[in-house]
Amino acid sequence: MEAVIAQRAEVVLSDGEREVLERWARRPKSSQALVFRCRVVLAAADGRASREIAEELGCTGSTVGKWRGRFARQGIDGLHDEPRPGKPRSISDEDVERVIVKDARGAAGGCDALVEAFDGGRDRDEPDRDQPDLAGFRVEASSD
Repeated sequence: MEAVIAQRAEVVLSDGEREVLERWARRPKSSQALVFRCRVVLAAADGRASREIAEELGCTGSTVGKWRGRFARQGIDGLHDEPRPGKPRSISDEDVERVIVKDARGAAGGCDALVEAFDGGRDRDEPDRDQPDLAGFRVEASSD
């Protein structure tokens, strides 16, 4: 039986792609995950081996191979996070933006606005019908 050796995905960057990746890698507001992926692709485009890149960036060769391959197949779009499984978000981007803008302007109750966006404006003094009322509940200390 012959051993199968995976073909290393070749990464070739245009000048524009290199400029974008370098800018994202330096930008302080970029997520750390995106910065890492940019560094992997930039190093791969310089012709470096996956093992060498992995050692430098403190990850495994398979991680380098994953991002090298995704970039080779999908380009820059392949470096962004893919949608994750699970329950969809319960708060919209518009609500988050509204709260951030309100809080940034120093409006009183910035946190209250976020809580309101999450709980649909329900009065927090009103008990949640789905939860037991624990207001009078007290735990007695054990004498063991």
